[in-house]
Amino acid sequence: MGWSLSFGVTDITRKTSKGIPKYEDSVGAESDTFILSGHEDLVVADEPPVDIRTLQVIERWTNLDDDGDTTISPSNQVHFFGRTDQSRIFDASNPKMIFTWMLCEVHDPLGNAMVYVYKEEDEAGIPELPDTRQTCEAGRDGEARARARYFKAIKYVNRKPSREAESWEIEHQETSKVGNVENEWMFEVVLDYGEHHVFEPSANFVRDWNVRHAPFSTYVSGFEILSYRLYKRILMFHHIPDKLGLEDYLVASCELYYLPKETGSFIRSVTQKGHTWNLQTGQYDTQSLPAISFEYSQVPEFAKLQTNSIKPKLICQLAASQANPTRTYDYDICDNILKICHTTEDERSANWVREYEYSDLEANNRLARTKVQGRWEHYTYDKGGCMTSMSGYSNVGWNVFQRLKSRSRQRVKQSKNSMTSSDGQSLPEITWFVYNSDGTLVRKVTDQLTAAQGQNPKGFKETLYLDSCDVYRKYHNLGDGSLKPKVETYTSLVKEHQETVL
Repeated sequence: MGWSLSFGVTDITRKTSKGIPKYEDSVGAESDTFILSGHEDLVVADEPPVDIRTLQVIERWTNLDDDGDTTISPSNQVHFFGRTDQSRIFDASNPKMIFTWMLCEVHDPLGNAMVYVYKEEDEAGIPELPDTRQTCEAGRDGEARARARYFKAIKYVNRKPSREAESWEIEHQETSKVGNVENEWMFEVVLDYGEHHVFEPSANFVRDWNVRHAPFSTYVSGFEILSYRLYKRILMFHHIPDKLGLEDYLVASCELYYLPKETGSFIRSVTQKGHTWNLQTGQYDTQSLPAISFEYSQVPEFAKLQTNSIKPKLICQLAASQANPTRTYDYDICDNILKICHTTEDERSANWVREYEYSDLEANNRLARTKVQGRWEHYTYDKGGCMTSMSGYSNVGWNVFQRLKSRSRQRVKQSKNSMTSSDGQSLPEITWFVYNSDGTLVRKVTDQLTAAQGQNPKGFKETLYLDSCDVYRKYHNLGDGSLKPKVETYTSLVKEHQETVL
């Protein structure tokens, strides 16, 4: 596709979070862990589980010439992965080094089927790139470029059952071609990488696909996988010529417009369109929904950045950050942290150790207390398991939906020359949380009280969580029960505006 949206298409791939795959697949000496759709580790089992109502049976089939995977769902749907070269990502110099098996066929017990088509890289348009871009292609050959696979089409609603009539065994479908091959499929979704006609598209190609503005590579497989293509449209075809009059009748499309940059392509807008064939004009009549537009924060150009210089003799006087800090962690058998040790080579930075203690497993293994610099900090819980007190906060309250409702703490107001509050006492502070009917946090209010509980608040702060931005407000108590606004801040995804109210 050119980016990571999966369209719900699953795959089986080798796990790379703990290292590059070794591709040792001999029975009993497997070196790699396989994952399904990037989430679940596939564990080899000699026997099926006792309860298979909610589990899938995943089988790997291997012979001398071929290799693929099959999954069987609780509803008896059979999924085939990597049955053909087009649905595998592998090193062409060693076809046994298969990194990913992509979904290529789905069959249910009633004879219905779906086919997923992938297109392999063919180097079209790459030799014609300008000299300024050919430098990046030095040292690459056709085998290196041909490793990439691009999701191309989905075919569904088959006219004939996908199983043999007498034995009801699965009959594999053609998965390498786009279009209604041999009048087998009624519906098809096609991704357009630039090969299809702009105004009267069909499932057939009319030109080579385009080379994206900024190709990129990945290496987690142990070999380079290059992505040269970027899809521009999603086309929905109906293959019912006896009813609609066209072999490839376009009924809907989704067009994506990109903002090309040297570092990548950004989606600028997405437009959904509906199409109807006009017999009189011989063209499609099209209606569009309003486009969805996207804007991005931009990094300023380096040449326009303002630079500040300092005198070289003052560099040694700059306060250094913690030099080469190191943290080590100890865990128990339940993967709970037992100890964190923080050490640094900087003499001006302190080393510290934090120890953790937990309740027993019968009490749900909750954090009971932590120890820092010889001082224990305790944690308490209610009957529902919600924390009611912790270091720095007391009287932590929860609503009936176990969402945080309120919390209290003692706030120390530091003066310019002292580490204590102005009157020698800490000041109480209570924070309230408000949710809407969907359970989304919409408001947070903090009352800053005086030293004597029960008096009017010295002031309060609130944060409103809106769809487009967060609004922060701070008020000061004038002493007569009225509040005076002092500061209001708006924070959004792209900018921040602050206004001080006098």
